[in-house]
Amino acid sequence: AYGEGAQFLAAVDLAALVGGEDEAALEAIGLANARHFIAQRRQFGDRAETTAELSFEGERRGLASWLAEPGPMGALEFFSPDTTVVSAFVVREPGDLLDDILQLAAADGEDVDAALDTFEQETGLSLRDDVFAPLGGEFAMGMDGPALPEPSWKLVFEVYDELRLQQTVGLLIERVNQEAAARGAEYSMTLDEITDGGRTYFLLSGDVPDDSEAAAFEGMMEVVWTYADGYFVAAPSRTLVERAVQYYESGASLVTAEEFQSLLPVDGYLDFSGVVYNRLGEMLAQFFDRVPSGEALTAEQQQAIDELRSESGASLYCVYGERDKIRFVSHGPNELPLAGLSQMLGFGSVIEGIGAATPFADLVRPAGVRFGHTDEADPLAADGGNTWQ
Repeated sequence: AYGEGAQFLAAVDLAALVGGEDEAALEAIGLANARHFIAQRRQFGDRAETTAELSFEGERRGLASWLAEPGPMGALEFFSPDTTVVSAFVVREPGDLLDDILQLAAADGEDVDAALDTFEQETGLSLRDDVFAPLGGEFAMGMDGPALPEPSWKLVFEVYDELRLQQTVGLLIERVNQEAAARGAEYSMTLDEITDGGRTYFLLSGDVPDDSEAAAFEGMMEVVWTYADGYFVAAPSRTLVERAVQYYESGASLVTAEEFQSLLPVDGYLDFSGVVYNRLGEMLAQFFDRVPSGEALTAEQQQAIDELRSESGASLYCVYGERDKIRFVSHGPNELPLAGLSQMLGFGSVIEGIGAATPFADLVRPAGVRFGHTDEADPLAADGGNTWQ
């Protein structure tokens, strides 16, 4: 490895290390048959490549087996080239994961059958047929665009049965409202929908009294979503959802962006079991740009901010689940894949100093603006001219 340019090499004999530990716990998390962990890092100019491999004796088991073999990441195609951070992964069939969860619970002494009966009686839903069965194996969540003042978060996952999933969501909302009313709670959840241009959009919002402490965060309770080509696509506003679908349909998405492509492994392989892409320095800069400079921050805190700002450039972490191993590959601008960690450990003290000078609500949104829309605008209307049913 060193002859091939490796600057760092580590190897661990996991079989010897975990021997004698709690066998049941190791089996549950999938490390009972773990053999070796090997990692190395190589530097190519201003780019670093870190690879690691976790190998097993035979097929992966337990939680380690949940990661599916590499496949196309269609969920990533709903994210734009401006994405600041996104993580995506492919898992085995959700129904199989439920079986594993129930087996683990039963092994821990839980009365699984009674728990399932209670869930069905209280919700009117089957955990397997109504919650897990409609789901596919792809999931992605990230921040697509500015993190402030309005977080541009996005959630995308694969769906096998859109109608059943939507029915499940609607019934769960009814049950939540019934439970809240029974307890005398002064809040409720509302689900609206509108069809425009052949596509149906759904809005889930929370209603709280104006004099409630939670009223200031009412906008944060709003979620808009639609279904597109077998995917559930959600964001805090209809505009973000529409753009996500446009990225997917046009092909001008994150996965085709030059910066993303430049970080791919040498073979440019676009099938992953899991992937994390981030532009941490840019996201942190957005936050600190809204922080007023002044006496509230100490010299050490200001230095920490400056160091965090300097962590620029994108990084890509890829995971590949194979029959008897899990491989990791990362590419980024830093000499170490966790560069900046020491500064992040001091992030809490920086936030404390910021909080002394600026209310948090003023950092995340301007006065009079709710998340996803202004107080006067309809969050489900792309142009403010649509009527919700």
